[in-house]
Amino acid sequence: MSEETEPQVMILGTYHMANPGLDLVKTSIRDTLGAERQAEIEAVVARLAEFAPTQICVEATVESASIGERYVAYRSGGIGLSANEIEQIGFRLAERLGHERLYPVDYQLDWDGQRLFTFAEAHGNDAWLTRANHLISTIGPMMEEWDRCYSVGEILAIHNSEAMIALSQSLYADAVEVTDGLEFPGVETTAAWFTRNLRIWANIRRCIDSDSDRVLVLYGAGHLKYLRDFVRETTGVLEVPASGFLPPAPAEALRNASVLRL
Repeated sequence: MSEETEPQVMILGTYHMANPGLDLVKTSIRDTLGAERQAEIEAVVARLAEFAPTQICVEATVESASIGERYVAYRSGGIGLSANEIEQIGFRLAERLGHERLYPVDYQLDWDGQRLFTFAEAHGNDAWLTRANHLISTIGPMMEEWDRCYSVGEILAIHNSEAMIALSQSLYADAVEVTDGLEFPGVETTAAWFTRNLRIWANIRRCIDSDSDRVLVLYGAGHLKYLRDFVRETTGVLEVPASGFLPPAPAEALRNASVLRL
């Protein structure tokens, strides 16, 4: 099968525009529904429309009916868009391209991040604890600075950069250090994260039913590492990098992310 006829998949890592405060790293960001941000989001959607996806997958559980119901209501003019990135980017793009639906592909697993910190404190995993606390306390303010200084497109470009993907993944890769040799909460946490992402990829794969399909996946940027790897390692599927449809990532932000990773 040639690249011209292989189904294409683009994984676009996003930040949570509605800022629900559910992630380990907490931030305070500008109003997504403000006029400036709305214009920037329209510009991002115009860029993504050039990819012309035939399916758009989003971070909502497979059994969720609310996404479909809200999309139908939005298309009919019954509701406006919430601040959530699924609606701000996914709904806008799907409507622009005439899609009848979006495809929820999320799979949830219980995850107790606090267990890692409690165990590390109790078992002398001090090096990991110091590094993890430093990352968590630094990433939040760094993301808030991006929000003050850059457009939505530029912020997405940062999140989809190799520097940020490596930094995000390090939180999970380094967690294997949290062990006393008999219990392995760090390994279990990282394995659960891998398993969740593999199940998400299985749901995405089910959406691909034609060689001519072009699938856009909108997902929290923390999932980028594994989801992109799964695309690249799957026979007969071609990855399309999101960076080709975003503005350049600001160099200063990339430098800061790289330094923080080290």
